[in-house]
Amino acid sequence: MNRPKHTPTLPRKAAGQGPAAAMEDGFEEKVLNLWHEYKIAILAGLVLAVAVLLSSQGAKYLAVRKEASIQAVFQQATTNEGLIAFAVEHPGHPLAGFSYLQVANTEYTNKEYEQAAYHYNVALKPLEGTSLVERARLGFAMTQLMLDSNDLGTRELEEIADDPSYLYHTRAEAAYNLAIFFCEVEDYSSVADRLDQIFSLVNEMASLNADLDPEALEQTISNNIWFAKAQKLRASIPQLH
Repeated sequence: MNRPKHTPTLPRKAAGQGPAAAMEDGFEEKVLNLWHEYKIAILAGLVLAVAVLLSSQGAKYLAVRKEASIQAVFQQATTNEGLIAFAVEHPGHPLAGFSYLQVANTEYTNKEYEQAAYHYNVALKPLEGTSLVERARLGFAMTQLMLDSNDLGTRELEEIADDPSYLYHTRAEAAYNLAIFFCEVEDYSSVADRLDQIFSLVNEMASLNADLDPEALEQTISNNIWFAKAQKLRASIPQLH
């Protein structure tokens, strides 16, 4: 009697035991092996990264605290002597430059031109990178004219007036002071050139505002202080008519 042939039943694959699962198992095993082999170095790296982060944040915090402290000291300096003392104690800080600038402005107003020239000059370096450096340089140039150092004074003013990186207002003020100087020495051609420069600068500055209609643009120009001063000076010089 022939027995029926028995067809062997192939075992079913357990869930998750396909090629993809095998790859995952192999990857996990490699990660575990890597961890066991290098865990000390990995932990050390994490500790170092945390330490660097904390150190950076700590440095920023201390810097903020230090800056706040410097500003608090500056606010207490209300006299020329106090401002100079602050500037000496914090050399290179922008507020030191501002302190010297304030002192120089007061000295200029009081016609103490030599002291003003010195303080305008020492204000330049700490004010580098700020628009206030223009004020210090302009003040220094004017003290030179007041001290009859006309060559240095006019050279400084010309460099300021002709520097396109400077603010329009600063350049127009320098050009106006040059026009006054040239008027005093009766160099009317140079006076006319500097007045024309002021008109050009004011027009250029006003034209930056594209939203203005022609009437508003004209009003903006006429309201500009240096435009008005230049017009008045030109009207007062018969040689320019």
